[in-house]
Amino acid sequence: MVFETVADQQQWNFQGEKKRQSAAGKLEGRYARGFIADGLWSRARHPNYFAEQSIWVVSFLFSVVATGRLNWSVTAACC
Repeated sequence: MVFETVADQQQWNFQGEKKRQSAAGKLEGRYARGFIADGLWSRARHPNYFAEQSIWVVSFLFSVVATGRLNWSVTAACC
């Protein structure tokens, strides 16, 4: 959840500044590119998706440890 929250905040800050600069009539620096490419976004193109999938994979791994065998909960990470 922390990973997703940080990614959302970085995107919010970037888009807010881009909108402010666009309204002023001139996009400068990283905002001229049009999309965020630093912070968590420099490591993954979609950090929110990565974090969401990680939650499901960890949930599956916990269920394997708890039951001692593979089970159907792996499908949550695939869909």
